[in-house]
Amino acid sequence: MALVLRPVHETLEREVGGVSGMSVLDVGCGTGDMLRRLYAGGASRLVGVDASEGMLKAAANLNGGNNAIEFIGAGATRPTGVGGVRRGYLLNRIPPLP
Repeated sequence: MALVLRPVHETLEREVGGVSGMSVLDVGCGTGDMLRRLYAGGASRLVGVDASEGMLKAAANLNGGNNAIEFIGAGATRPTGVGGVRRGYLLNRIPPLP
């Protein structure tokens, strides 16, 4: 994980609290850094959604074959059974309205 993002991730973990047994949907997951941290913290089902094929390929490579984290391309949907939704840097990428 990039050093500059570490404080952001630590703050999110602190605010979310324990994730043991939770299902998490990460919209705009990028390379999946936060999902891997949540998995290490005990989350049971993790789904990352990102529109960037390049980010999803990087996420799969960094995931090292861990099948507990699922990565989905394109639209942002909330799969059945997902108990929490985290949005990271997605809203920073939306252009301002005219």
